[in-house]
Amino acid sequence: MFYRMIKMTLGLIVSVLLCARHSLAAENNPKPVAGDLEQGFLNPPDSAKPQTWWHWMNGNISKEGITADLEAMKKAGLGGAHIFNVSQGIPPGPVKCTSPEWFDMVNYAVKEANRIGIEIGLHNGAGWSSSGGPWITPEQGMQVVVTSEQTVHGPTHFSSVFPKPKVNLNYYRDIAVLAFPSPNGEASCMRERGPKLSAATPGFDGTKLLDGNPETRVPLPLPPSPQKPFLQIEFAEPYPARSLMLAGNIPVYASCEVQVSEDGRTFKTIDNFIVSGRLTEMRVGLGGGVEPVISRYYRIVFPCHPGIQLAEINLSDRLCVENFEPKVAYLRQGGIYAGPEDRGVRADSVADRAGLTVPGFVVPREKVVDLTSRLTPDGRLDWEVPAGQWT
Repeated sequence: MFYRMIKMTLGLIVSVLLCARHSLAAENNPKPVAGDLEQGFLNPPDSAKPQTWWHWMNGNISKEGITADLEAMKKAGLGGAHIFNVSQGIPPGPVKCTSPEWFDMVNYAVKEANRIGIEIGLHNGAGWSSSGGPWITPEQGMQVVVTSEQTVHGPTHFSSVFPKPKVNLNYYRDIAVLAFPSPNGEASCMRERGPKLSAATPGFDGTKLLDGNPETRVPLPLPPSPQKPFLQIEFAEPYPARSLMLAGNIPVYASCEVQVSEDGRTFKTIDNFIVSGRLTEMRVGLGGGVEPVISRYYRIVFPCHPGIQLAEINLSDRLCVENFEPKVAYLRQGGIYAGPEDRGVRADSVADRAGLTVPGFVVPREKVVDLTSRLTPDGRLDWEVPAGQWT
């Protein structure tokens, strides 16, 4: 009796869910769900059948292949397919995407799908871009919020054309101009301490990594196996660092390490971070807390790959928010993951902890000044800067 009650209760729950699903699909498919619950699962209506992406591989398609694919989908119980053109390095086939022959293949696929009894959808752009093409102007294209910053010392009158961030296709629109008291470490730059840069192999010239130009890149030499390539930074005196900025290109998804040493011979790992397969500029918080790491020697150990190129590097006393690029969608996935779970305070709570224990490293919200109304159409900012250093 108890088993029957459970079975009836579960059946009622599933029936309610199916009824809810049917009510949403009824407008597109007025055929009722099978009256018998078991038969409804064994022979689901078209509205409940799964659909799939149907990759057309760089023009390697034929009418015979289209028919074979669709009949196999029908046999497998699929309710539809979405044509998705991809290349992925596959040698091109005889039917170029969007050519007259390609449109003929699409027309044939739709007719075959109707004959077999499944739905056909069409992705609205080749690859991942969606709706891309020369007819899409920069104003209509995908966009990203970019920033530039400048430090000024007050009291003074600031009147200048504000530096414009790096732009693509010469498209840029101002959104806002904000000013705030510069937190401690904001302008910290290891270049001023005259560090010596070296790599795992002799003869490495790291001067371009300190020139402030992200366009100048230096290949990182690959040492003999099993040694991993690394960049070493040596200071004359112990140097405090709360964050690492790294720019360049690492063409693999891989884990990197940050190591420190007092004598330049024995190193220990203090942090790990993951590069998501491409690197423009990233910041990694060091030590997992608000107190700085202090050492004479720092090493960044990279994966064994011959294509690593570095552009800029800076160890700074400033606090940073880790995993910043993926959080603001500069990177689609991956990005930076700094260190193991048990390494102490996580990046998102560093600011709260610092505000309580290390005053001056966090900007109070009430100190942020909105200067947008003072920006002229040509990008000039006029402002009476209060005393102190401002960003």
